[in-house]
Amino acid sequence: MSQKLKEQFKQISEDFNSRFFNSDEPKICELHDLLDQGAQHHNCIACNLASNYNLIQKHLNKNQHLEDLEYAYSSTILLYYLLLEKFFAIFGSIEKAGLQATGYKNSHYTMRKIWSWANFLKHPKAFMYVHDPEYFNVSEYALEEVENTSEEAVDQTLVTALIDDDFVKTYYMGGGNNPGLYEQLKNKSNVLVVFPNFMEINEGLKKEIGEFEELVKNNPGITEHLHQEATILEFWEEE
Repeated sequence: MSQKLKEQFKQISEDFNSRFFNSDEPKICELHDLLDQGAQHHNCIACNLASNYNLIQKHLNKNQHLEDLEYAYSSTILLYYLLLEKFFAIFGSIEKAGLQATGYKNSHYTMRKIWSWANFLKHPKAFMYVHDPEYFNVSEYALEEVENTSEEAVDQTLVTALIDDDFVKTYYMGGGNNPGLYEQLKNKSNVLVVFPNFMEINEGLKKEIGEFEELVKNNPGITEHLHQEATILEFWEEE
């Protein structure tokens, strides 16, 4: 498992670097060209996002030397989550300013997937009542392992609950399904947690961030709003 885990994170790291970095610089730094509005001014949005790109990059590089799958994937989810919360802050700001319709923040599928997995880790709820869950990466987990699971099954060698993308979307996007979650997980053993595919997450995140960048480029009202919110004029002359 440890060698496979290292290979997984080597691939994830290389994929993240190719999608989100130009050499050693995060591609998001290109937002400076739009938001600074002058070489002497400084808008902090790109820098604040870039700091999280750098944290993820360092973390993925270090994960190539880990042997604990639960730790590797849980910590990676949480670092991606810190990045998307910064994007959500921006999305909320442009919604509040009336520059995008209410609900724009919630329209990003991949970001919401990361958010729901982070909720599962931060707010376990009924998962606290599970006995010795096992952890897998989705690329290694074969769904055939649970084909024989049924509601009537009493054989404890069978899987009793499968926590995956669909599960966290159902039970960790809000509190409305908490009673059902409790019934799903209370006092269960042989529960499997199947972490998401980070190659797919990188692809989806790149698409959603690219769409946001295009929105900023093509909407002068948003560009001006973000400039006004987070720019120090004559910043470099003050230095």
